[in-house]
Amino acid sequence: MKKINLLLLLTFGIVLFNNLYSQETHFRAAHWGMKKDDVFRSEDAKYDDQFMFQNMKYRILDTYTFNGWLLVNYVSIYYYFFNDRLVKGGYSTDATSSFKSVKDTYNSFSESLTQKYGEPFPQDPLLFSDEQNGVAYKQYWETPASLITLELINAQLMMEEPEPTDSLMWKNYNKPYYVTLFYRSADWVKEKNELWQREKEKEMEAKF
Repeated sequence: MKKINLLLLLTFGIVLFNNLYSQETHFRAAHWGMKKDDVFRSEDAKYDDQFMFQNMKYRILDTYTFNGWLLVNYVSIYYYFFNDRLVKGGYSTDATSSFKSVKDTYNSFSESLTQKYGEPFPQDPLLFSDEQNGVAYKQYWETPASLITLELINAQLMMEEPEPTDSLMWKNYNKPYYVTLFYRSADWVKEKNELWQREKEKEMEAKF
């Protein structure tokens, strides 16, 4: 009888552990693989139906945007889906002309992430000029389920100085700094790399 009770208790423990693991959140209140409708129900922030994905060239993910808060910062919140399953999520702050302000935001995000996930790589933010992506500082964190990237963007690295008559371009040029924080499913990163590799192989085969 004791053996049966022990077996039942062990079975219950395994089921409970599996349920807790399956309910683990990876980005906000969502976990990787959730369907869009379930993610929308889990999100308390305001949905931004005016958002348009800008980079259409490599678009393979369906993107949806909300507006809300992260720490004390008002941010855009992004959800990315592949075949109706969540594979990526992220945040971006409003652009500003104050480098000090955005660097303080970067540091507060970095400290919070380090407290939760441990030391990043590199431990000190990487300072460089990436003219293609406009990245000034970057750090990474990694968990068994997620790859996390924090970046401070300098948009001036990505654009030529506009004409003074172009007021909209001047507005963007004079407020070049913002912070992005993205979470990616580790399984999706692997799957995406495999998809890109197959596409490259198809391109090579088409040339011969």
